[in-house]
Amino acid sequence: MRTLSSTLLSAQRSTTFHPYLKVELDEALPGVAHPVFSQIYSGSEPASHHAVHMPSDGSLIRARVDSSDEKLYVQRVVNPSETSDYSQWTFMNTAAKEANICLCGQGSQVLLIYVDDVNNKTMRYRESTDNGATWSSEKTVVTPANDGVLWVAADVSLSGRVALFYGADDEVIYIIVRTGSSWGNPLPWPHSNDVTVLRGISCAFGSDWNLVVCGDGPTSKSKVWTVIYGDGGDVASDSWSSLIELTLAESNAGVQFSHPFLANIDTFRLFFLEKFTGTASYQRPFWSFTPPSATYLDSQWREPVPFNLASSYGVAVAGNANNLWLSTSSRVWRGPLVSTLDLTEDVLEANALEAPTNGGATIVLRNDDGRYNSPGSGSVAALRKGSRVRISPGYITSQGVETSLGPSFWVQGLEHRSFGGGAQLVLHLEDGWSLLQRWRARRQYNWDLGTTSVKDIVAFILARTGLEVSIISSSTTLTDHLPAFTIHPNSNGAGSLGRLMETVPDTLLFRGDTPSIKYLQDSDPVDYSYGTDHPVFKGSYLSAAARYNRIQTYGNGVLAEAFGWSDLDLVTDRLLQIHDLNLDTQAKAQERSDSLLEVEERRLLTGIIEVPVNCGQELYDLIEVTDSRAGLVAAKRRIVGIHLLYSRGPGKKPQYTQTLSLVGV
Repeated sequence: MRTLSSTLLSAQRSTTFHPYLKVELDEALPGVAHPVFSQIYSGSEPASHHAVHMPSDGSLIRARVDSSDEKLYVQRVVNPSETSDYSQWTFMNTAAKEANICLCGQGSQVLLIYVDDVNNKTMRYRESTDNGATWSSEKTVVTPANDGVLWVAADVSLSGRVALFYGADDEVIYIIVRTGSSWGNPLPWPHSNDVTVLRGISCAFGSDWNLVVCGDGPTSKSKVWTVIYGDGGDVASDSWSSLIELTLAESNAGVQFSHPFLANIDTFRLFFLEKFTGTASYQRPFWSFTPPSATYLDSQWREPVPFNLASSYGVAVAGNANNLWLSTSSRVWRGPLVSTLDLTEDVLEANALEAPTNGGATIVLRNDDGRYNSPGSGSVAALRKGSRVRISPGYITSQGVETSLGPSFWVQGLEHRSFGGGAQLVLHLEDGWSLLQRWRARRQYNWDLGTTSVKDIVAFILARTGLEVSIISSSTTLTDHLPAFTIHPNSNGAGSLGRLMETVPDTLLFRGDTPSIKYLQDSDPVDYSYGTDHPVFKGSYLSAAARYNRIQTYGNGVLAEAFGWSDLDLVTDRLLQIHDLNLDTQAKAQERSDSLLEVEERRLLTGIIEVPVNCGQELYDLIEVTDSRAGLVAAKRRIVGIHLLYSRGPGKKPQYTQTLSLVGV
């Protein structure tokens, strides 16, 4: 249960309460902003290699190599906006048109790195210490022994060290580090046997130098990998992590990945190019991101999503706390990271359901003056399909308005209603489980027995939907159980998680907008009491026979049973048999039988109570119910459903109640 102030607790227990329901909307997935990009510039510059960077003053630095004459241009736009001029370029040098270019930096420092257009291998740079306003003369990094340098990537550490990565004709990535003003010697990475064809690299510093690599593996499968060159963060200084696969295409699929652009902004943001060479060929950027609390070493990425652009050179990304910026040689897009709309004063009705594996809500807004007639634009730009809605129940207390941040939902549909002289906008909302149900596995994923914990597999599945797991409490099995597990192509995330969570005694729920794991135990402390200080308007309590009162679990050469004797003696045995070869000890099999029986025994006692809204109530809270009308005194129950109803609209009876669905303990 969420913690409430003493005044809010007092208000929700009062017989003369004054309800307050706060409803806010923003463009966000759980924990991560989900900017909707608007193209604000389209010019006539030819398609070519390009780069973008945003230094600490918030200016936008763009660079491009003209593919017709190998001239390198730079642009600086101070205070970029929709009305800024993105057509003015400053000539810097000539550069190889076959090789990509790189912009990077820390604070007000900006580095522009490119390849010589004469020998196509000498790497040169120009540097700015005033946010790109002025630049140094051209300087040389190194002339490598390898010919045909095509790919360069670099970034600056917090201590000022610069790491430059490059790939040449030998398809090997090399690292060269500048400490102070001196560049070291190029050194090859240790993954040459894993990447046989190189089609792009990009780098963004976090606690280490974090890289994305595009190319082919030894079996000609095209892949996107992540890898780290250490600076003492998650990886030891001057050493490489292992390669981790982000996505792949089979060798005969006609798909290639290239031109990655990586940036560390609010989280790691990635764009890369997917090229299909078959019938109806295309070259299209895809984007992805990491959950905000995940480390780069975790390599947890949202399933890549297509971006509406035909491109041969990909899309570069930069940004700050306010906006993400996308750039090509001839186009600029902006996507706000902060875009919140307070709907509270316009809410006429709210109907919200939180449930174990599905939920949803509808919000009715007044629209008599047409304020919501153009959702997605102007003052209501954030109001669009896919936006997040946060419902925060509260009361007007002795301290004023107080609320508790409650469940989150996402806009699935917007319905305009007109009647007589009135108008309303209805928001149809889905919960986090719907996000999981809509993710479909693009290919088969396998985890071998003894390699990966249930917790880590859960984290992987959630990350592919853009989510990350939070642990409220957990069993040892969650981390100790390392099952063989397969996700088949086209399987959805919710179903895959359901199968996986059946192997542990823990429960997965959404807390606010965050998937959370909780280990339910009979010994848990009581979170709240109803029927004493907090009234119960009405209740219904059912004592039913169990679906299963005898559980047999067959493992790898072991068998374990659990019996619900009190129910079995009355209705005879109702058998459930489980077969799981991952269970190779008697203890593991017994835990599975016991945990499944506990779930069934909770269903022996079910019911609902209707109460004044408890602003801190959450799924799976343990409560006590006292209802003398039904003979209950401090009866323990678990909450498995929260249905909130709110109404203050004209012609409607004022209402502010919760109906809580209960099971036994």
